Amino acid sequence: MKEFNVNPSAAGERKLYIETYGCQMNVADSEVVASIMEMDGYGQCGTPEDADAVLLNTCSIRDNAEQKVRETMGAVHGFRSDDKSGVYIWNRFNNYLQAMSANEILSMSVWIIGLLTLLSGIVGVSNIMFVSVRERTHEIGIRRAIGAKPRSILMQIVAESVAITTLFGYIGVVFGTGVTAVIAKLTEGTDFLKNPTVDLSTALNVTIVLIIAGAFAGLFPAIKATKVKPVEALRDE
Repeated sequence: MKEFNVNPSAAGERKLYIETYGCQMNVADSEVVASIMEMDGYGQCGTPEDADAVLLNTCSIRDNAEQKVRETMGAVHGFRSDDKSGVYIWNRFNNYLQAMSANEILSMSVWIIGLLTLLSGIVGVSNIMFVSVRERTHEIGIRRAIGAKPRSILMQIVAESVAITTLFGYIGVVFGTGVTAVIAKLTEGTDFLKNPTVDLSTALNVTIVLIIAGAFAGLFPAIKATKVKPVEALRDE
């Protein structure tokens, strides 16, 4: 701890007491503050009891920083250091940590909701393709009968699934981009949700995810289509 008493205050001058905890950087900051306060008519004094203004400079991440502040303020104003109602302390570092924790929880929630939404979409597209394969059994049987290879049928079903997933996925992306653009306009100039818009890299990542999801959704219906026997398929009405 370092106490400043460089320029003792003159008679009738407002008095300033500075107490500094921490590293040399904090000491330098206190010297700057003392110079600024001196230009505003404050002279230095040696004890907090004699001061008109008391400044305590400490690192918010330093151990027991708040407790040291409470002890000093308690000695000046006559309250116990463990009395939380005696003085209100706004710790920006603790609030920053709480905000970061809240952002992490929000980000994790968004990821979970997004994954569940994607999973439900995959299941929905897969069911659509199963129905499509069932309704086109006769067509698949004809193609198999004239020499179509199972691979070509599999690729067709997977391609259709990818097309459906990508099309409706991009409809959702366009809608989401519009919503984020509106949010960005409403929160412009504030610290809340800075730049929530969708950039090009995000759009490319979404494209890759949609292609993979579409391929996965159509894989099992496509495998079922390749197992259709031509004779049984031709009998299907």
